[in-house]
Amino acid sequence: MKKELRALIYSMVSNLIISTLKIAGGIISSSNSLFSDGLHTFSDFITDIFAFIGAKISKKRPNKRHPFGYGKVEYITSLFIGIVIFGLAVFIVINALLGKHSTPSSLAIIIIIIAVALKAFSVIYLMNMGKKLKSQTLIMSGKESLTDLCSSSLVIVIIVLSNFQDKFPILKYADLIGCLFVGILIFIMAYGILKENILSLIGETSDDKDVLERLEKSIESIDGVDLKDIKLIKYGSYYKADLVIELDPKITIMRLARLEKRISKKVKKEKVGIKYITLEVEPDND
Repeated sequence: MKKELRALIYSMVSNLIISTLKIAGGIISSSNSLFSDGLHTFSDFITDIFAFIGAKISKKRPNKRHPFGYGKVEYITSLFIGIVIFGLAVFIVINALLGKHSTPSSLAIIIIIIAVALKAFSVIYLMNMGKKLKSQTLIMSGKESLTDLCSSSLVIVIIVLSNFQDKFPILKYADLIGCLFVGILIFIMAYGILKENILSLIGETSDDKDVLERLEKSIESIDGVDLKDIKLIKYGSYYKADLVIELDPKITIMRLARLEKRISKKVKKEKVGIKYITLEVEPDND
């Protein structure tokens, strides 16, 4: 938990510094595309704040009203992030069409190169930590940062091309095209975030083959247990496992209780992120 929060704090501070650098650089160097890209990075900062709040709430202990914990809060905060990003994309496109576009100075190139280097490090860090901690919030933040990195890389090309518009008049539209491309890229990112988290919020199952294979092998090693089906339901950074097993119909309640306890212990021992287990028993008619 502490590692996840530290990663989110790092992401927030990083995005605030990078976005300030881009926005100020865009204004000073007269680069509308750099300014738009700065707004994109600033949205990362805003959404990191909500991701931080969501991560804190999602780790709350389960209670009578929420027996499976608060893991799905991560999906709600991610939905809000998707909505914010979508609104930002609309603003960038409108600003690109109605705003003024001029030739950016060489300062813009220096600023965007520094920003790209800082963002690349941030993407690698967030994605690695997200996979290591199985944190949906960090992975989503990393993907969002990757989109920002791609748009920043494009802005470098746009700024360089804009400086050749005296020789090639058509390049006077380079800054406009750059802004529109950034806007479209953010639209695509917002759509992906909204789609993924809406599906997860309504109860999406996971098909993680590694987790399923490890569970199957572990459960079937228990004498007298015939595993028929496993379903993994995502709850943010952890899973709930629905198991269907086949047992002798003459099994006693005492033995069934011992088996259930043993299965639960075996599953959690695998350390694959499963916090809750439900068991459905079917009689073995053979």
